[in-house]
Amino acid sequence: MTEDRKVMDPELKEFLKRLRNERPDQVDRARELQKEKKSIRRKVKQALAGEPVTVPTVAREAGIDPATALWHISAMKKYGLAVEEGMDGDWPLYRLADSPEDEA
Repeated sequence: MTEDRKVMDPELKEFLKRLRNERPDQVDRARELQKEKKSIRRKVKQALAGEPVTVPTVAREAGIDPATALWHISAMKKYGLAVEEGMDGDWPLYRLADSPEDEA
């Protein structure tokens, strides 16, 4: 946890507390969506952990639709967690990044 996250503005803290109390259904739904997103990301990472694979392969292995798989892979690629490595016909191949040098 960063130093910035440890110290929260008291007004912001009170606002967030009020928001959680006033809109518990929305807060619960946001938590559910976050858990779902993390679960999908874990499945995508597992699919990318071996040999380089295509988006359809990731989608099939993760049990998600290809658009969702592409969205997660694109985000992972943007932040250096996945890299593109070659082609399989018309499809790019992706794998997990080994190190920060793989980002390029």
